[in-house]
Amino acid sequence: MKTKQLLSRTFFVTTFSIASLLTGSSLQAQVKIGNNPATINNAAILDIESTNKGILLPRVALTATNAAGPLSAHVAGMTVYNTASAGAVPFNVTPGVYFNDGNKWAKISPVESDLTYITTTNPTQLTSNAAPWQDFRFQTEASDVLNEYNPATGKFTAARGGLYTMTFNAFCFCPNAPFEATLQIDINNEQYPGATYKSQSSAYFSSSVTIPMKLSAGDVVYPRMNATVNGCTIASNTNLTFMTIMQVR
Repeated sequence: MKTKQLLSRTFFVTTFSIASLLTGSSLQAQVKIGNNPATINNAAILDIESTNKGILLPRVALTATNAAGPLSAHVAGMTVYNTASAGAVPFNVTPGVYFNDGNKWAKISPVESDLTYITTTNPTQLTSNAAPWQDFRFQTEASDVLNEYNPATGKFTAARGGLYTMTFNAFCFCPNAPFEATLQIDINNEQYPGATYKSQSSAYFSSSVTIPMKLSAGDVVYPRMNATVNGCTIASNTNLTFMTIMQVR
């Protein structure tokens, strides 16, 4: 009987000690993980120290920036490493570290790789329903990391909001200069104010014209040309005729 009582008291004391230890640990204001647990940065609630190891984030397969899955809901501050390439522009995701702001995922990446810089060459033109305008497209593209330019339609869809520039060089050839060919930029099927250029004096229309524009994610941009006057034709020199789309910030 005494043995049972002793064991019972020992179990109670041990359980109480473990509970007290756990409770005490949960009440600590700071936690240190690392080679020297005796020191901790005064400004840190969690101090992780190592000279040869890193932090491994949860690896998940996101489906789109506007979809919480595979999480059950968007949680502000949630950070994961995405392993998938999925979704449609402008909500597509690619492998990398993503941060959630409570409504959507945003990729954390260096500025150099995060900003759009696309070059397009090998031009052709599409007949538009709104004559005499012709929609232009470039069949060859480079550095389109986020799949924002569609060479089949000639349309650029911004993956993120920001300030962009579009640069056009030798867009069409007009042997009878001066001429009245006109370049127009459309955003979401509406003419962009201030983006119409005409009355050039050289044989090549639009020699290094740069157009700045502020875009929101999902905005669709494409160039149009009225080059039906004075024998103007599309420039076919793949080395001379190009369009560059660059995100400034």
